Amino acid sequence: MGDQRLSSIERLRHRHEFERVFQRGMKQVSSAFVWYCLPTSGPHSRLGMAVSKRVGNAVVRNRVKRYTREFFRRHKMQFDPPCDLVVVARRQAADLPYAESVQQFTSLLRRYLRKQRQQRRDKPLPPADPSPATVRIVPESP
Repeated sequence: MGDQRLSSIERLRHRHEFERVFQRGMKQVSSAFVWYCLPTSGPHSRLGMAVSKRVGNAVVRNRVKRYTREFFRRHKMQFDPPCDLVVVARRQAADLPYAESVQQFTSLLRRYLRKQRQQRRDKPLPPADPSPATVRIVPESP
């Protein structure tokens, strides 16, 4: 089996990238996680994580991050259009087994996709460009 790690182009790494997603992204909340999703024009969805020391010790925080990366790795193709995703873990994430984490992530993903479809449906169509066939030229009267 090949290398399945997230490549550097699939990760948010810089503070300004996180801040942009926090400020402009769509927020989804569950009992253990908060998601911020911002659609992007890039070819890939990207993941960023914020797991503070409040969640637990290093072992617990790393487990939460592993669960998050694994879910993203398996479901990143469902984000259409691609988006920048920041997952913020809450204290409750520390006690969740993998199956429960997946259930919460799946619920958040479904809600996000539903809202995306609704926004695309509600978005007004851009005004049509007048083509030369429909433009009438009226001569000026002297």
